[in-house]
Amino acid sequence: MTRLNRYPIFVTFGGGFTDEEVEPFFQKHDLSYTKVRPNKNLYYSVQVHDASELELLLDETYWYGAVNENFFISFTNLLTFELRMVKGWFFKKERTVPVIRATKEMSFITMEHDFMGYYLFSNEACFNTEDKVKAIFPDDGTIEFY
Repeated sequence: MTRLNRYPIFVTFGGGFTDEEVEPFFQKHDLSYTKVRPNKNLYYSVQVHDASELELLLDETYWYGAVNENFFISFTNLLTFELRMVKGWFFKKERTVPVIRATKEMSFITMEHDFMGYYLFSNEACFNTEDKVKAIFPDDGTIEFY
């Protein structure tokens, strides 16, 4: 993400393990954040303005993704929380769910189980070929392009 040098970046994370203990960190480092509690779970959206803020924030919050909390990174503030009817195996229940507001050009990253990888979703020209994606990301791992 730092190779793109494109800011602001919005990092949204939260879920069952997230609590307000992270707020003093945001305040100490003068990070711009909003707190949302759409249900019993707490979520934060932090607006990052440069590479040093991004590194600082990821160092502090990486573990949320590692314990399977929601962890979402985007170049625009795409994520909202809405009350929706969710269908389970034997029931339908109204729940608050994260919703991505699609835009003409958008990119976002979600984390794989236990933060062992990530998924990049994009309809932007800078990510429309495998070579363009590989040019942006470090070449020390495997990139699968679908």
